[in-house]
Amino acid sequence: MKKEKKKTCCWKVLGLPCLAASVGLGQLQAQSGLPFEIVEYRPAPGQFVDYTLFLEEGGTVESLDNARVCRILNEEFGKLPFSYLLSLGGFGGSVTVRLKESLPNGDGADFKVYGNAFYDPAYGPGMVDQPGGSAEPGIVWVSRDENGNALPDDAWYELAGARTGDTSTLTSYTITYYLPDSIQADIPWRDSRGATGRIARMPFHAQETYFPLWLSRDSLQYTGRLLAPNARLVEKSPGTEQWVLFSYAWGYADNHPNSSDLSNMDISWAVDSAGNPVDLESIDFVRVVTAVNQQLDRGVGETSTEFAGVEPLQRSCTGLEIPEQGGNFRCWPNPCQEGFWIQAGSSGPDSPGGKGLEAGLYDVSGRLLQVFHVQAGQDCRVDMRAFPAGLYVLRIGHEGFKVLKR
Repeated sequence: MKKEKKKTCCWKVLGLPCLAASVGLGQLQAQSGLPFEIVEYRPAPGQFVDYTLFLEEGGTVESLDNARVCRILNEEFGKLPFSYLLSLGGFGGSVTVRLKESLPNGDGADFKVYGNAFYDPAYGPGMVDQPGGSAEPGIVWVSRDENGNALPDDAWYELAGARTGDTSTLTSYTITYYLPDSIQADIPWRDSRGATGRIARMPFHAQETYFPLWLSRDSLQYTGRLLAPNARLVEKSPGTEQWVLFSYAWGYADNHPNSSDLSNMDISWAVDSAGNPVDLESIDFVRVVTAVNQQLDRGVGETSTEFAGVEPLQRSCTGLEIPEQGGNFRCWPNPCQEGFWIQAGSSGPDSPGGKGLEAGLYDVSGRLLQVFHVQAGQDCRVDMRAFPAGLYVLRIGHEGFKVLKR
């Protein structure tokens, strides 16, 4: 049964004052301090899976291994804390992270898994019983480092979610993806029920192949719990239909927005392979696995869980939720349209006292757009009219936060 969630800590959203100037990439150093590191990346084929991202100049796919892939991914996550999006590909694709400190099983929710799920305003909470927009559910697994070797080789336990006991789920579903004869062709698959399908190529994602070639040059097989499809074709306006991916109630990654408590996870939800509750004092590893096998037309493609990080809720918060106030910085409105105002406090380890703090505004690709100087006690407006609608990342001191322009 779902546990009552405790009140999470107070979140900060950073705003940046005026005195902005356009600068070149690299003038502002990225701050990391992430509470996790990626130790395994095993995606299924998908439109956002590309082995060339991990190649050195002149390198080949034969030179790639898990260690190199994870090293590069950890560097990228450090540049955009909780904002770098990693696609896990189709059903079965996964990422495994090691927590830098063991996370105890406390009262209520224990950690948050970040993704990029969002609600369509027409199907948000309060409008319908099951909110929808873009939800690509992934099952969350946890493990303790029982043998103390800092490797994810101990027993793993699934965190039960809202659909765990549902008859529409399959507990031992297996899918095999095959490397096509032509490397640029669709990726064919066959599952344990005898069904066949494909991961289709999208015209706007034209990389060489959607197959993770560093994992295999032949086929890839994944086994796990399969959740029922969550997409429905709906009429948005007369004669116009689009796919809406509806959220499951609770317990899955990339299923509800980061700002929602429904993206929080509770270690007490852990169950063994027979579905029996497991009493874990703490965890050291988290794994997220794409749990839906769903291919959509109209330019959508496969359903693939996206992962942006794991954060313990007992830890100092990073600012991905929007508070009314609190912390050293206050930003309003957020989301914004033409711009936003910032109020900087004067206390705390990252307070902009004395000479102030340098800060920067980035786009989601990591490109530095502006540099700011934050001074304590100053209210200032940041003009966003020159930038397109979308998500932006703000950095100040050791903090990194999101601002959404509509």
